[in-house]
Amino acid sequence: MKLNVFVNKMKVGVLEEISPDPLGSNPNPRIQFEYLSGVEPTDRISLLMPVSEKRFIYHEIPPVFDMILPEGKRRASIDQVAKITRIDDMGLLSFVGYNTIGRNQICKGEILGDIPEINIDKLNCCDNGQKLFQELLIKSGFHSGVSGIQPKVLVSTLSKEDKIRTLNTSTHIIKSFDMDEFPWLTVNEFFCLKAAKLAGIDVPEFTLSKDGQLLAIKRFDLKNKGAHYGFEEILSLMGQKSSEKYRGCIEDIINCIDDHINITKAIPSLQSIFRQTVFNTLIGNGDAHLKNFGLLYDDKSIMLSPAYDIVCTKAHIYNDIPALALEYENYSKKWWSKSELIEFGERHCYVTREKANVIYDKIISAMEAVINDIEEYVNQHPEFNEIGTKMISVWQASIHDQLGD
Repeated sequence: MKLNVFVNKMKVGVLEEISPDPLGSNPNPRIQFEYLSGVEPTDRISLLMPVSEKRFIYHEIPPVFDMILPEGKRRASIDQVAKITRIDDMGLLSFVGYNTIGRNQICKGEILGDIPEINIDKLNCCDNGQKLFQELLIKSGFHSGVSGIQPKVLVSTLSKEDKIRTLNTSTHIIKSFDMDEFPWLTVNEFFCLKAAKLAGIDVPEFTLSKDGQLLAIKRFDLKNKGAHYGFEEILSLMGQKSSEKYRGCIEDIINCIDDHINITKAIPSLQSIFRQTVFNTLIGNGDAHLKNFGLLYDDKSIMLSPAYDIVCTKAHIYNDIPALALEYENYSKKWWSKSELIEFGERHCYVTREKANVIYDKIISAMEAVINDIEEYVNQHPEFNEIGTKMISVWQASIHDQLGD
């Protein structure tokens, strides 16, 4: 199989399967990427794959492409419903690759596919989210290159007039949930994002549908006229596949920032990682893994992306533990105490003890404010009572424990 690779709609290279390594033990085809001649250095497809004349050869699909592939049930459902001819990584990439997060797009031909549209006002007023979500999935043909196991689809909210003036691109991620596995995950994430924003954490714009069944997240990689920043997850920048996302620690994120961001801009990013780590600990987010942190870049700068995929997993899995350890020395996955987190911030994130305490106070104030919002929402939407009550219990216990440390 041979696939064309585009950066902001401009073809920059070809990804293809080549014959197995004659000296290797792996009988499967290798994967090769090669840039076209004349591609500008700023149009690289990855921070790890600079524009050059050399061929990049891998035994598996390159991490920069692996990171956009659906996982778990989402991956299985695409095969079942869309009936793609190949269900391996290359086959799936050819199916979802033209509508992705970041500026890279992949397809078999020379023309990228259409993007499903939705009026954002229709979403806000929606009182049958599951039905609307299925309509969007069918309209998109399941072609959404966005990772994770949660049901989601990439759509455009641009008007026809806007599309004439810009690149044809998706603008929002629409998320739903599996009622049997993680009921009302959309509402859970909505309140976590609301608390994060109040706590001073940079998050994308977000909107919850009237019935709470859909959550719209505005793409944070959008630039002017429909162009996009490059985006890579920390796991991809470590050269790892999605299956490795829980094998690591916050120290890996810090090392990645040190490797790719200028020191003057790296310090605010490191302090942001500390703030996010404290926040994820306090809200009981056990799914802050290496795919849930990333870097944005263009021809001028590299920066930490806004925080995303923030949920209180302990409301669904009471005995959940953090996805990552703090650091490799004394490696342990546990809910860290305030003193442990502050010591970590001092060692790795340029956070003084005084600043750390200010961060803690702001996060706790934000959580307390949003607890009131959750209580009000539960009163108006009794279907969220079980999850909402668990969120409140987790947050109140966490605040009590951290304040007592």
